[in-house]
Amino acid sequence: MDYMYSGPILIVDLGTQETEEIELEDDLVKNFLGGIGITTNLYEEYQEEDPLIIGTGIFTGSLAPGSALGIITGKSPLTNKISHAPFTLSGGSELKYSGFSFIVLKNKAPKPTYLWLHDGIAEFKDAERIWGKDTWEATDWIRNEHASPNIQCLIIGLAGEKMTNLSQISLNYWGSGDRLGLGKLMGEKNLKAVAFRGMGEFEADNIEGYVEKSAGILKRIKESPIYKKQGFKEFCDSLGIEKIDSWLNPWVHRYSSCFNCPYPCNTFVKYNEDPKTLRSSEVEEPGLMLTNLLDVLSFKQFGAEAEETLRALEKARRLGLEPGSSAQKLLDEGKTLTEICLLYTSPSPRDLSTSR
Repeated sequence: MDYMYSGPILIVDLGTQETEEIELEDDLVKNFLGGIGITTNLYEEYQEEDPLIIGTGIFTGSLAPGSALGIITGKSPLTNKISHAPFTLSGGSELKYSGFSFIVLKNKAPKPTYLWLHDGIAEFKDAERIWGKDTWEATDWIRNEHASPNIQCLIIGLAGEKMTNLSQISLNYWGSGDRLGLGKLMGEKNLKAVAFRGMGEFEADNIEGYVEKSAGILKRIKESPIYKKQGFKEFCDSLGIEKIDSWLNPWVHRYSSCFNCPYPCNTFVKYNEDPKTLRSSEVEEPGLMLTNLLDVLSFKQFGAEAEETLRALEKARRLGLEPGSSAQKLLDEGKTLTEICLLYTSPSPRDLSTSR
């Protein structure tokens, strides 16, 4: 594929620790339009080998506004059906720049492993030293190991290692759109993380026309009512959901957007230091990034104060535990919000994996 993708399909056999590169054919892109279409096609092709597929869309990592999306496809342990989990921030773009268009992960590694993708090279790395670490610790370790803070990691925490159905594949520290237990699949494969970074490039067939179209879309966005707004408030208003701005605002430090997205909905909150602090401080972990409104609302339903909710969300993120489903299950059982802080802390942790 000459345009809008930067490399071949990478087939990774975790069992044999071997890889194979397959050309991304034009017909595959034309017939399935990239993204979920292709990851679903690849899943069906390799379904006998228990695959987990990672890929990007045609426009991911490009000039098109909102071109941040990556996708993970696998069979959900909750539904037993093919499911798709989006990941954003800088994950999708870095995956495409790493030199591979799509990744097929099949079979099980003989020991804890992580996959390191960079500049068209795929390497199997020993994950024994980070097996048992939470998502934040393991992400930091991988970035330090390869001396790059820009490495993106699709990673699991202790919940995924314990193979609970409510485990989540997290993008670095901040979770993902995985709400169907795909983190369990990585745990079953002895795969702690897929880490990627690259300097690859790709281009459009008609570059001038593409740039013109992208600029036109951005112009329309700038003329829309949503332009220059930020955070979750507009989502709440449009969905008729209880407003959370007065509840959350005292903790808000800043807003940010995903790769090339004009709307900064991601909300960084601080609860370990004054949210108004702009300078660097000695506080190691001042707070966390909220990347999904549903996660916040899932915990807010407990009626807890914002600080307690945010700290519980941090615990879920570190564990690699899907916040919405785990919060709902605890609520159904009549538990308190602080229950989540006790999960997976003993040699035989309590399992939240039963389907709802």
